[in-house]
Amino acid sequence: LSGLDFSIPGADGGGNGGGNGGGNKVICGALYDHGLLDSALYALDRAYGQRLWQFDPEVMIGYHRWALPIAALMQEHRWLAKLIYPLALPWARYLATGRGIGALYQRLGVPVCRWLGRRRAEKITQAA
Repeated sequence: LSGLDFSIPGADGGGNGGGNGGGNKVICGALYDHGLLDSALYALDRAYGQRLWQFDPEVMIGYHRWALPIAALMQEHRWLAKLIYPLALPWARYLATGRGIGALYQRLGVPVCRWLGRRRAEKITQAA
């Protein structure tokens, strides 16, 4: 993970926000690139990611910590994107409707990602 970009999109004026810190595709971006996620759901995912970067960046940093490597593999291997699609679709639908099993992803995933993000920040601080 040491070579991955955990910067906040837009901090340098050029980030594209959403789930794409520093231009890296994340899970929904990889699904969208493979034509597995429609543009409306992808737009909601990107908007959610932009809000998280602004108001709770530790969550996005933690999410990127585990999701960027998976998304990179998904970009290379369509079969992996198809395998992950049924797991990611409930999240995208939750963003659209506020209902469904994606709510469980929210309840469990956000605290876990925040914890991972804090650990990452602590490691960076200790190394400095």
